[in-house]
Amino acid sequence: SRNVLAHLDEWAIAHQPDVVHFNCGLHDLRRELGQPDPAVSMDEYERNLREILTGLRSRTQATVIWATNTPVNEKWHNRSQASKRFEADVDAYNRAALTVVNTFDVPINDLHTVVMQAGRDTLLAPDGAHFTNDGCTQLGHAVARFISPYLKSD
Repeated sequence: SRNVLAHLDEWAIAHQPDVVHFNCGLHDLRRELGQPDPAVSMDEYERNLREILTGLRSRTQATVIWATNTPVNEKWHNRSQASKRFEADVDAYNRAALTVVNTFDVPINDLHTVVMQAGRDTLLAPDGAHFTNDGCTQLGHAVARFISPYLKSD
């Protein structure tokens, strides 16, 4: 969320988009080697989301859509990566994000459920956090289907 907040003007506001479909959280909940806490605390994560949503709402006319954090396979990820990610953290950050996002009354694209229903471990790459080509394709289709009704036709 820090990165999105830091680049909000450059990545979104400057372009005055019709739709902003966004997500942040998997980098926030990452625990660096030897660090017991996530990279971004839950309190800061919630503050960052409020600030991002406030900025998008006040400085664009865009329809803002939140996408839930996609699942990880912590066993795969944590044995192959120096940083750690845990499934319980994904769930906790998703719950916190939904609490914030719901106060802004934005549509929610539940990509976490999309991946779980399609078969998490068949879509995830061996690092347990990123996606195979097929996984990327399925996520891309899910996003396209979700945002399509919000796109303006000229």
